[in-house]
Amino acid sequence: MTTSVDTHEHSDAKPTRKWGNTLPGKILEKVYDFFSPHPNMYFSLRWKLLVGFTLIFSVVFTLAFFWFYQFATDTSLARIQDELTATLEGGASGVNVEELLALVREGQPNSAGFSNDPRLQNQLNWLEAIHQIEPRAWPYIYIPGSRPGEIVYLVDLLSLYNPSRADRFPYTKPGDNFSLGGLEKLTLRTVEGRFDTYTDEWGGWVSAYAPIKDKDGKVVAAMGIDFEAGYVDQMNRSIVERVAPALLVTYLVLFVLVFVFSRALTHPIVALTRAAQTLGGGMAYHHGSATQPKDSTKPVTVSHNDEAHSTDEIDILANTFDELTYSLAERTVELEKMNMMLKEMDRTKIGFIEISGHELRTPLTLVKGYAQMLEQRIQSDEEAQTLVKGMLSGTDRLMEIVNNMLDVSRIDSKTLKVVADNSVYINMLIMREEGIFRTALQERNLTLTMEGLADLPSIPADPHLLSKVFYHLIINAIKYTPDGGRITITGRIVEEHPKSPEMEVVIADTGIGIAPEYHELIFEKFFQMGEVMLHSSGKTKFKGGGPGLGLAIARGIIEAHAGRIWVESAGYSEETYPGSKFYVRLPLPVAQREPLHEDQHAPVGALLTMNNI
Repeated sequence: MTTSVDTHEHSDAKPTRKWGNTLPGKILEKVYDFFSPHPNMYFSLRWKLLVGFTLIFSVVFTLAFFWFYQFATDTSLARIQDELTATLEGGASGVNVEELLALVREGQPNSAGFSNDPRLQNQLNWLEAIHQIEPRAWPYIYIPGSRPGEIVYLVDLLSLYNPSRADRFPYTKPGDNFSLGGLEKLTLRTVEGRFDTYTDEWGGWVSAYAPIKDKDGKVVAAMGIDFEAGYVDQMNRSIVERVAPALLVTYLVLFVLVFVFSRALTHPIVALTRAAQTLGGGMAYHHGSATQPKDSTKPVTVSHNDEAHSTDEIDILANTFDELTYSLAERTVELEKMNMMLKEMDRTKIGFIEISGHELRTPLTLVKGYAQMLEQRIQSDEEAQTLVKGMLSGTDRLMEIVNNMLDVSRIDSKTLKVVADNSVYINMLIMREEGIFRTALQERNLTLTMEGLADLPSIPADPHLLSKVFYHLIINAIKYTPDGGRITITGRIVEEHPKSPEMEVVIADTGIGIAPEYHELIFEKFFQMGEVMLHSSGKTKFKGGGPGLGLAIARGIIEAHAGRIWVESAGYSEETYPGSKFYVRLPLPVAQREPLHEDQHAPVGALLTMNNI
């Protein structure tokens, strides 16, 4: 069954209501119609927005105001409590107790009601230091009086700033529950049972008290701190005076905007519906859909079943999207097929790299072998020896590039195998790599120092793979550090999370640095900074060239060990040389979280083991 419903004239047989032509009358009529059952009626999105806005935002704005008010107050007080407690505990622990007790026994007041005793000045200096660290804190020191319930004020920081407000030396008065409680334990002043601000003639405050103990642990005095907190009350008043009216004004403005522009809001939806139809190839509605003619002034034709249903612009758009979704599902299947083809091509590429690498290894191994044999036979010919050494060096360089390509291929295909050794000493690995580059360091007049590595414990790891990591990081530091520069390798144990300690190795250099925008890109394969053609041809020369695989391999190996690697650098400059720091962190078993003691250093035999890997 198909029913035509005019969006402007409702022909339903209902009693006529006389609400008048005023705006309130029209609103009441629409509200009445909204809650009245009308089978298959077309109810404009405009009025649904108005009613929904009124109901929802009335509740939301009210709850938001009270929540924000309470949250702001509680958050401020919680922060103040933490800061007050920390300041008080630190201040009480720093009091010179022996000097304070001597002041109690021997101190004499002066004519102004304070004291010229230098020990009093020393105590005031400490209170002033607390105030300098936390300007909101106004500390003072008191002791228990001779009578129960009495306290005697001795030192008051206010005597340096406002003597008229400060307590004299000594000044005895009855203590309250809070100040007396401070002679036993850390006590917060509460208001009606909860930590809150209180106000006097000088502003808003929160206060706390903590005992001062002598070297035997006996309480001999207490420190109190009055903490300026007037801004909490000011904030609460500001919320009431500013936020509440702002919320109300916002609500009214939004209501007017929704009322004025709600009709305009439906036009983009209609346009979106038509665009969706065009995108879907001009598909027709079916499955009980509702259609909106291009002439929006005409009645809406609604297809429905016998069940009551209310149609609006959203329903029309939803039906259009249903059809569009069906079309997109078909296209998604096609995209999935293309994605499978791309994955297959990627696997083919990785396989090609691996096969090519292995195929290149065989002739390179033969060339290297024959060159070594030739080197043995022409030892008396220095010129020929030079040529053969060049062949061997080039062969080694090609083998290194091939191995790097194979490593990257395994990392990309997630087939990198970690053969863990339960006792790997990072110190030994780095010492071996330092030996490989010792000649290059001497030629370039580079200084390489190691600090803290001997104190690192052994870890379960693949020593062969980790050697590659430090090889690439050290050669990277050599290439981008100018002649005469420094490279420093440091090691330590870090515990950012108590249950997951880590071993950290930092390779720092005094080189040209890395621009911040490249801090992530340098770990991508084949990425190189600057103009590649301007790089030096030697792999250990300043700004020496390379395939751009080293850092990508290092990251892949470290991540395969569940570790992290990143770089920190102030920027790039070939004039100021800001340098770079490469951080490597590897997980450390909890049982080995402590650094090695002097008698626990890696055994000398471990070096021989590393050299045979």
